[in-house]
Amino acid sequence: DSMSEQDGEDSHASITTNSASSRKRTRMARKMERQAHLKRFRMAQEIQRQLEELEVKQRELETRGVDVEKAIRAENAGSGGENSALLKEWCELMRERSELRRYERELLVRCQEMELEDRHARLQQELRQSLAKDDKTKTDVEVASEGRILRDMLEIVERRDSLINQLEEDRQ
Repeated sequence: DSMSEQDGEDSHASITTNSASSRKRTRMARKMERQAHLKRFRMAQEIQRQLEELEVKQRELETRGVDVEKAIRAENAGSGGENSALLKEWCELMRERSELRRYERELLVRCQEMELEDRHARLQQELRQSLAKDDKTKTDVEVASEGRILRDMLEIVERRDSLINQLEEDRQ
């Protein structure tokens, strides 16, 4: 009788330990999810800041370009003199404008990638919660929901791959 009481206590202690361990893992997973979310949020803020700086640079470049273009036209209309320095400057401005546009496209792609990562993380959380339930108690709607989540996650991975390929093509 004493032996069966001991087995019962051991079993209870084991269940309590497993339960505590499970709660600890859950808390740790939530903490890691929050940290990842905050990291994505900070990165999104940084991208937004870079886009704003880029917009200012583009406006300055546009203003300089208009001034150089006016100077070129004035020289051509006037004496028809040598304006190679102005043409060089204008070409340099066009090169800078192209670089800024490429950089803007890159930032916008990174922004889209961040949105996809965030959506993927939310779907992972939904899937984890659904998978934590016992399969025997799941309704058809819950099983169908798991399938939808997996399809959505796969679509996100494919879209991210497409964005990465697009970035690589733009760099070449």
